[in-house]
Amino acid sequence: MPKTILVTGGAGFIGSHICHMLVERGHDVHVIDDFSTGKKANLPKKVTIHEMDIRAKQVAAVMRKVSPDAVIHLAASIDLQASLAAPKDDADVNIIGSLNVLEAAIAAGVRHFTFSSSAAVYDNTGLMPLPEEGPTRPSTPYGIAKLAVEQYLHVMHHARGIHTAVLRFANVFGPRQTPKGEAGVVAVFMQKLKKGDAPTIYGDGEQTRDFVYVGDVAACVVMVAEKATHGTFNVGSARETTVKSLYEKMATASGVKVEPVYAPARLHEDRRSALDSRKAAGVIGWRAMTPLDQGLKKTWESLTKK
Repeated sequence: MPKTILVTGGAGFIGSHICHMLVERGHDVHVIDDFSTGKKANLPKKVTIHEMDIRAKQVAAVMRKVSPDAVIHLAASIDLQASLAAPKDDADVNIIGSLNVLEAAIAAGVRHFTFSSSAAVYDNTGLMPLPEEGPTRPSTPYGIAKLAVEQYLHVMHHARGIHTAVLRFANVFGPRQTPKGEAGVVAVFMQKLKKGDAPTIYGDGEQTRDFVYVGDVAACVVMVAEKATHGTFNVGSARETTVKSLYEKMATASGVKVEPVYAPARLHEDRRSALDSRKAAGVIGWRAMTPLDQGLKKTWESLTKK
């Protein structure tokens, strides 16, 4: 049955894919976005846009007027290195902004709230892939903010009755991605390859990440919103891929062969990361279906089709 769904950050990379899928499934979709990074061109025509910052007082008025059945909260400051340089600014958007959206949703009687969290909440020194019950010890202020909002959601569920889904994304990649953010390495490398320039690999290239295609992630978010699923779930492929291997796969997908250059490793960068998504498979019925090679090919084709 169609629902009214409000998506914050809907014009962004992940959000726009979710909005397209929601519209295709017949839902009435509203988007809150300040377009600081997202683009109106990313959105399907059948969405209602409310242009504002998630920290704005007007968010509460929009929430009351729209009276959505569900909220999907994606809007965030997503640059991990920037969060290290300016943790207060990161917290202002990712904690205070998130609480503004959450309080507005509760006041408007929203029944279900989906929050896009991150693999950055984990202590990535343990066995891989990481389960939801794994230790949380963020290495960046960005990860701290995501974990803090998770805790607020847990408290508000018990205190105010709102059902919440916390989705801890692995490194999401795909069409419309910008070079900024957690999985920005894919977009950065592809932009370099498109120009025929040499990409830079920081460190020895043996650090690993769990890369998951944006179409698969959007499907998970939509399933959760439609079913009003409650709980905390990893959203990843459960596979570790080294940055060096990622680049080799991207060179194959693009057909462009340029030797990368190496630079010193970035501070506070996790050495390994992969998420165990068996809980999502069992409860939601979701699995990452797009192989990395196929996802990279789709991303390259999207980037070069113009």
